[in-house]
Amino acid sequence: MNKTEKKIIQEIHDYVDKQADSLEKQDIFVSHILNVVRNAKILAKHYDADEFVVTIAAYSHDIYYIQTEIHHKHHIKGAEQSLVILNKYNLPKK
Repeated sequence: MNKTEKKIIQEIHDYVDKQADSLEKQDIFVSHILNVVRNAKILAKHYDADEFVVTIAAYSHDIYYIQTEIHHKHHIKGAEQSLVILNKYNLPKK
């Protein structure tokens, strides 16, 4: 990852961490999301996937669940929220 991508990843990490902390869901962040991120990076390397994209998905995959505790279709709502967050970076559409 380049310097800009690392900065974006750090900002997303901080955003999800702050959401979890403010909603008293730090246990989900530490015990689940950070493990997902670690494993996603391993899989990205193994399958030669875009580590930047995979890492963003790993951090943001449960953001809707953290905010609402609604599990049904949380992955879809989380993806929609991720797009809103990511649009501020003017990233190329892949």
